[in-house]
Parts: sequence; structure tokens; C-alpha cells
Amino acid sequence: MLNEKMVREHYMSLSNQQLIDIADDNADKLLPAAFQILKDEFVERKMDLTPIEEAEARMQTASEERTIQIRAQNEEEFGKTLWKFIINETTNGTDGDTLKMKLAEFGLNEAESDQLIEQVPDKLTELIDSFDTTMKVGIAIFAFGLFIVLTNSSSSGSIGLTVLPWVSIVAGAIQFIRGMNEKKKYQVILESLNQDVNT
Repeated sequence: MLNEKMVREHYMSLSNQQLIDIADDNADKLLPAAFQILKDEFVERKMDLTPIEEAEARMQTASEERTIQIRAQNEEEFGKTLWKFIINETTNGTDGDTLKMKLAEFGLNEAESDQLIEQVPDKLTELIDSFDTTMKVGIAIFAFGLFIVLTNSSSSGSIGLTVLPWVSIVAGAIQFIRGMNEKKKYQVILESLNQDVNT
């Protein structure tokens, strides 16, 4: 907790230039109460308030930038959560009208819900494409392990050289199969959506 009496006494003991230096260099690090005491000291000494006004402007700008950043982060997280929900509902076979009702719980109106639902095929296509990367990484991990096993097959090697390549082979195979299965699952959903649109 800020001891305002001590802060006030400290500022009173400083020279005018020291107070200006605090306003110029450290105002944004002060608690609001401490900044107000600094401002009061400027007024008490009838000093030029320009350093205080400039510090207030900088603090206001910094506050606005933080607010924008937090809002952007929240919107990004909200968007990710929303799309995850929509994809899950689509995967579970939820029809458009029911999905709109559920999206209303997120605070979306009918027009916003319609716009998002129209974008589901595009989002599914992006998701399907992302599994290609997953599968490629799996193949690379698998190939690396297989290469090590084949190049060391003629020598006894250490435990690490014997075990680690097989771990790589198994991990790569699992990642590839998982990516392939997920890709197939969402391809079926996308095909189903496209058929509904065309009928």
C-alpha cells in the first residue's frame, strides 16, 4: 500500500529539476496516487505543468494501446473458441437452425451466425489442408528413424542408438496415421456439407 505521506515528503525534498526528471522519465511507472502527489507538488511550487501534461498524454496513449492489445487478444481467443465450437457442432451433425440458436448464446445475431455458417466449408478446407503438414512431419520423423536404424544395422551401437530410432519410427507413424484419419474425417464432413448445399 502506498504511504502517501512519505511520498509527499520525498517530493517536497526534491529540487524542481528532479521533479521534472521524474515526470519526464518515470511517470508511467508511478501509481496513480503517486502521480497525483507529483502533480500537486508542481502546482504547489507554481511550476510549468508541461512535463506533467506530457506525462499524462504518454500514460493515456500507453493505456489505450494496452486496451487495444488486450481487446485484440480477447477477440482472437474468442474467435478461436467460436470456430472450435462451430466445427465441433458441424462434426456432430448439428443442423443450421440449431447451430444458429446455439450461436445466439455467444451473443451473435442471426446475420452474424449466417455469415459464420457460410464460412464453415472454407474453414474445414483450411483444417483439412493443415493435416497435410501433420502427415509430412510424421513422414519426416519416421524416415529419420528408419535411416538411423538402417545405417546402424550392421553395428551393435549403444542403447540410445538402438532405442531412439525406433521411438522416432513409431512416433512418426502415429503422427502420420492420426493426420490421415483426421483429414479423412473432415473430408467426409465437407463432402456432406457440399451435397447439402447442392441439393
